[in-house]
Amino acid sequence: MTTMSAAFVAGPRPVSASALSFGRSGRRSRLRPARPRFPTPTSAFAALIDNALDARAGHVAVVVREDADGGVAALAVLDDGVGMVPEMIRAACAPGASCRLGDGPHFARDGQGLPAAPFALGDRFTLWSRPARGSFCAVAVSQGLTGPVAPASPMELPVFLPPGPDGSAWRTVLIIEPRRDLGPASALRRRLRSDLGFLFSRLSRRVTLSVDSVPLRARRDFARLGPSAELAGPYGLVTLSSIFSTSARPVATDGVQRWGLIGARLGRRLGPLGGNPLWRPLDADRRWRLDLDFSPDADAVLRPCAGGLELDPAVWSWLGRQGLTTVMTRLRDAST
Repeated sequence: MTTMSAAFVAGPRPVSASALSFGRSGRRSRLRPARPRFPTPTSAFAALIDNALDARAGHVAVVVREDADGGVAALAVLDDGVGMVPEMIRAACAPGASCRLGDGPHFARDGQGLPAAPFALGDRFTLWSRPARGSFCAVAVSQGLTGPVAPASPMELPVFLPPGPDGSAWRTVLIIEPRRDLGPASALRRRLRSDLGFLFSRLSRRVTLSVDSVPLRARRDFARLGPSAELAGPYGLVTLSSIFSTSARPVATDGVQRWGLIGARLGRRLGPLGGNPLWRPLDADRRWRLDLDFSPDADAVLRPCAGGLELDPAVWSWLGRQGLTTVMTRLRDAST
């Protein structure tokens, strides 16, 4: 398979992600968590979409380019957010650095979607971006090489990318040279449309997400939101939203059946909540589910785990004292 570096991404000298150290002054967190892991293509793309939402994107497009044999030739994430000047592009590629705007809540949890997420999908990526009034500049980053990060330099976008929303140009474009083990492009598209539709369907009124020009939609087993309730306390605001489905057939995502309680953050689903000690019948009822949507105040007590999310035991105790079992029963009865 022809590599992207030979095909259409020849440009800035590739550098090692492990060697990058440039960041915006004053924007680096003093307590940076360990570099995140992305066990599935869905989790890597979700982190990249989170970054785009942090940049105030109204449209985010995922592109899976297919080669002549039906494999994956290239992967791309495009958004129409605020864009970046060359110095910010360079900083965005540095582990531990952050180019967040610092003026409100964020969808990304630790600011490390770049450059960790692209390397869960391939061995090289190129990041293009431009401010509102300016031209595209880009930085190319390769895994396993050494050397300081190269400054962003002017570079034209590849011609295979779709046009921006409403005829306008994209602001930020990330293109990844994929690994060979991602399987057929058609199967990857189907998986991303289903899985990303599950994770981001509650944000569909605020942002348009698509995979190869097909807008993401709520899956049939999460099609209708029901009544909601709110609990406020030491972990911020927790919004409980019920989801009722007439389908009794389970639908699996990443091998996990999405029954029971589902953890979310700012409307973005993170996965099923494990270790639910409060109401076991919920886990066996295939007609409905319940989103527990936490504000960023609860980040310290939300722990990603294999296939979902875990809550600190103190949070379960607090939810129990707030009468969560009674609230869940009321929402279930109102949903049905």
